[in-house]
Amino acid sequence: MNISIQKLYERYKLMFDKTYKISLCQENDIDEVLRFIDTYWKRNHAIIKSKLLLDWQYYNPEKHSYNFVIARSKTSNDIHALEGFIPTSQFDKTIKNVMTWGSIWKAIPNIAPPGLGFVVKQYREKEFGTFFNCEVGISSDAEKYNKQFENTIFFLENWYIINPYIKTYYLLKTSIEGLSVEHTHDSSIDSKIIDKNMWVDLSDESIIPQYKSKAYYCNRYFNHPVYKYHSLLLYNKLTEEKEFLFYRVVEHNCNYAIFIVDFIGNGSVLAKSKELLVELLVKYNAEYILFPNYGLKASYLKEAGFFNRKDTNDIVPLYYEPFIKENVDIICASKSRDINWCTFKGDSDQDRPSIL
Repeated sequence: MNISIQKLYERYKLMFDKTYKISLCQENDIDEVLRFIDTYWKRNHAIIKSKLLLDWQYYNPEKHSYNFVIARSKTSNDIHALEGFIPTSQFDKTIKNVMTWGSIWKAIPNIAPPGLGFVVKQYREKEFGTFFNCEVGISSDAEKYNKQFENTIFFLENWYIINPYIKTYYLLKTSIEGLSVEHTHDSSIDSKIIDKNMWVDLSDESIIPQYKSKAYYCNRYFNHPVYKYHSLLLYNKLTEEKEFLFYRVVEHNCNYAIFIVDFIGNGSVLAKSKELLVELLVKYNAEYILFPNYGLKASYLKEAGFFNRKDTNDIVPLYYEPFIKENVDIICASKSRDINWCTFKGDSDQDRPSIL
């Protein structure tokens, strides 16, 4: 923690210790946490409507607690501020170098005293922070906070491929012309749809980021309580390099798109897989593949046939629950000055149900 921020936190914490109890959410606190979220964060949030989803995302069975830090008034006994967090160990307890993502963060306007939200966040980072820390999909308030404390702000860049075989696009709005249906296939690259059992047998632990694991991908995607995810193996037969992408098919009025939500590899095999990605589009009759990410080489993505949305005037929808035909940027933040890891839409709680 930055020395000046540490001193500010200690001063505020000492002051608030007289009037608030700041602690981890216990099982008997969760109903009030959900009422807080429903009232002050988002009405009918998915974790309010589905205890299965709530427990999958936030419950820690070993500690019999939920991954929320709460500030409870000693006067009224009400919760006035909270922050949720999602460590990668939520999906595999054996991960040693854990990545922790901050999630829902809110202090009640005009009720919580100034600085209480700051103390809750700093307490969470101090008590439950890990080797890697990041926030994905931050709110406008969180963006202001991170700028104020000179944290690193970055965006997931929206890379996409358009299905060249579709004549009329209903989901996206594109001005890109001259898309060719002729592709030069690299015969050294092969692909295969991987299910849960095949994933355990095929995946190579050495190419997995240290803050994730085989079990992480299995529990995060194959065992998701609501969404159905798929995994595609990309394989270079000459070099025996393997890369994996995890994706989900979305739909609006019987029109389809594909979201790539996670990826394993440096992108060198992906770069030679344009034909295979077009085949994936054809398989699902999808208008486009959208691959929001930070950290993969632009040259690899361009070689694979992706366009960067910021370089075009296209509208490539990200929201489907409900469907909104507009461009959306996913804003991220970290205390680290050097963001030397890749970030994807499937990280934190960004790829979650909004309608149940």
